[in-house]
Amino acid sequence: MIGVQLLKDSDQSTSSSRKLKKRSPRASMEDDDDDDWFPEDIHEAFKELRNRKVFDVSDMYTLADVWGWTWEKDFKNKAPRRWSQEWEVELAIKIMNLVIELGGTPTIGDCAMILRAAIRAPMPSALLQILQTTHRLGYVFGSPLYDEVISLCLDLGELDASIAIVADLETSGIKVADETLDRVISARQDSSGADASS
Repeated sequence: MIGVQLLKDSDQSTSSSRKLKKRSPRASMEDDDDDDWFPEDIHEAFKELRNRKVFDVSDMYTLADVWGWTWEKDFKNKAPRRWSQEWEVELAIKIMNLVIELGGTPTIGDCAMILRAAIRAPMPSALLQILQTTHRLGYVFGSPLYDEVISLCLDLGELDASIAIVADLETSGIKVADETLDRVISARQDSSGADASS
């Protein structure tokens, strides 16, 4: 029934438009002349549309709005942050985690570069996070690098970070050098002795 009604409606509209065409042949000539008002150049055409107030650019949706990629607007609204090595390490860790989250696998070289940046910064808290992610991916560095990381944490007075790194290495099945273990143990005893005396 609906299809029949639609068919009747379309027949009525075509017959009424035929009557209009028969009545005013002069009006159709004017319409034909007016068809070419639209410039062929796309930029000129948009200018013409703006002048005639057909649309306003501010009303248009961009692809970013449609897909929800409005992060560019948020990014532009933030005040620029001064570059630092710590910020570089934070961004590198975020990117590495996003790559893993999206199904990619960073290479051991990627992990090593981020670890080196964290050593240069120096950021003991990031060192542990990078090493844990690297071990989760199945990569293992050489023992000199682990010794350097643990020594750096001890030199910075980050005993907890060095103990956590040693624990992570042992959990991952990586042998820690005896000298490094002795250094961590002696630092632990020194700190507990200092706590007891105070």
